[in-house]
Amino acid sequence: MRERPVPLSPGALACQGVDRVLLEAVIALVLEAGHLIAAELVRPGGPRGAGDKAEIDVEVEVILRQGLTKLLACDFVGEKPVCS
Repeated sequence: MRERPVPLSPGALACQGVDRVLLEAVIALVLEAGHLIAAELVRPGGPRGAGDKAEIDVEVEVILRQGLTKLLACDFVGEKPVCS
């Protein structure tokens, strides 16, 4: 039986035609968002917001929207609508 490639291994990416540069940029963007969320959890006074509404949610969504749409000509649909 043939061994399946490990997801995200260089061989698997090449076989699937994944744009390595794009993937690395997306991973960096997601890591940045994750660091912001982690920092929010340990900030003095605790996380901002209450219930199911946290300010960091909107901030992360904006970062992801701006970053992803800059990397790729695409639409972005977030969890919650942003009102102008």
